[in-house]
Amino acid sequence: MPTERFYNLNMSKKDKITGILRDEFSNETYDKVSINQIIKKAGIPRGSFYQYFTDKTDAFLYIFEIVSYELIEKSSKRQDHKGDLFEAVIDLCSDFYDQMHVAVEYKVIKHVMIYTVSTMIQSNTPNAEETYHKISRKLLEVFDLSYFAIDAEELSEYIHLILVMVLRSMNEAENKNLSKDVFISLLRKRLNYLR
Repeated sequence: MPTERFYNLNMSKKDKITGILRDEFSNETYDKVSINQIIKKAGIPRGSFYQYFTDKTDAFLYIFEIVSYELIEKSSKRQDHKGDLFEAVIDLCSDFYDQMHVAVEYKVIKHVMIYTVSTMIQSNTPNAEETYHKISRKLLEVFDLSYFAIDAEELSEYIHLILVMVLRSMNEAENKNLSKDVFISLLRKRLNYLR
């Protein structure tokens, strides 16, 4: 996650860097994003980038967290799911499918699923774990999870399983060029295993 030095930047500089990171990670897959391009577009020295972020993965996870929060907030406001986490996930993924190649935040998530978050979470990369837990806490705040008869730690693991199923289904939809109906059906089937 960004350093305190990044958070202490003036708002316009912080917003500019955040916007450039969003653009870069939405227009290219992780492996093709270049720190050189980021610093060139931001007009900052390479050393400054490393004073703000540990590395490219750190910057990527920062953008992933922002985008995830935005999508969670958007989904929570729809209320079509009446607080049901599974239906909320399906609604969110349905929206995602429609917007996957259009809106910036969806492109970022698309590149996440194509490249790394599931790999980083499964391999216990520290910054990925931190990001994952922040996103899990956000889900815990937003959705009615009272019907789960488990404690908070177990619920966090449960959300991890949901995330893995979602990422796996999204990857499959993208790689096999599945129709939206087939994608949603596949996701619903996988989520029903957990339900």
